[in-house]
Amino acid sequence: MRLILIIIYTLSILSFLDAQDQFKSKISKYNHDGIEFGSQTFGTEFEFLILGEQNGATTVGLHFDSVNLPENSIVDSAYLQFSSAENSVFDDEIQISIELNGQSSPFPDGGLSILWAREKSENWIDWKISGLWQINDRTDGQRTTDIKELVSEVKNLPEWKSGNPMTFFLFSEFQTGIELWAFDAGFEEHYPELIIYYSTPSSTQIEELEKELSLKPNPFSTELILDGNLKSRKGVSLSFFNSIGAKIYEAEINGAENIQADFLPNGLYFVQIKSDDEILKTEKMIKVQ
Repeated sequence: MRLILIIIYTLSILSFLDAQDQFKSKISKYNHDGIEFGSQTFGTEFEFLILGEQNGATTVGLHFDSVNLPENSIVDSAYLQFSSAENSVFDDEIQISIELNGQSSPFPDGGLSILWAREKSENWIDWKISGLWQINDRTDGQRTTDIKELVSEVKNLPEWKSGNPMTFFLFSEFQTGIELWAFDAGFEEHYPELIIYYSTPSSTQIEELEKELSLKPNPFSTELILDGNLKSRKGVSLSFFNSIGAKIYEAEINGAENIQADFLPNGLYFVQIKSDDEILKTEKMIKVQ
């Protein structure tokens, strides 16, 4: 009996998620990576990406032009992979964030405050760097900590579609500097790389979930009524995005609720229900008086 129960449980999981898939993309153009010194001078034509330097902090920008993730996929883990461009011993922390833009653009050749001015996630993830690095090392030591929260945050923006770009930022005040191979070094095997592992819910599961959840009325005026059994899920939230994808309002929810919306200006909104990193439903709705 125990064996039968284990088999049934395993099959139920497999019916919910297909096998884990992997997406990889390397920096592919000279203006897809660059360095900003302090919050001012920016440049793209460097052989090294320098994290920190003697005269102060640096920010490294990485632009990945086409991130092909199924729109209903769940990000299981994500990393940035680098190659060392020097021999040294490190003990430092790097902060990583992402541009909150589902259609972010590559970098100009140079200028002032190019990276500093871009809208970033409030979520900064720490990457602890330690130990001996040798030139051309490309191991787990040169791979960032898990950044799936950043990837999921942009992937869940209403304007982001499969094949759209993602742009990341790495910030350091480490004064001795950490040198990583950049695109302009010309070593393709050492280009910075984005690696994402993801799973895709079965189409049956998605259809059943869509039927379970409803938002009404549409158009709405002072409030929205959410119907659906969400008590078994954790971290459920409802967000309003405007027509250009900017998040206007977010609230935690638990099961069927009335969501006050009288404070919202009239117009078109994308209303999104999310559980942790999984999008449960996104619906286009109109607010009227």
